[in-house]
Amino acid sequence: MVWLVGLVCFGIGTLMAGLLPKYAGWALILLEPSSILAALALSPVAPLLPRGAYSGNVGKGLAMGIVALALRKVVRHESRQF
Repeated sequence: MVWLVGLVCFGIGTLMAGLLPKYAGWALILLEPSSILAALALSPVAPLLPRGAYSGNVGKGLAMGIVALALRKVVRHESRQF
């Protein structure tokens, strides 16, 4: 729960700072909930196990990919200004 609240706060801070595109902040906010939803959606294919399963990482990978694209966009934009 602490991790979830921390990511939501970090995502809100990212949105408020305005240094990255808005979709990066939303991806951070939705990172953990999307992980939980992906794990539940994929549980018929990859059952949830007591020791853990990796089906929830689909949501995390997607969110991190979105943040990476936002960072790439900002870096490319900054390098063009010099």
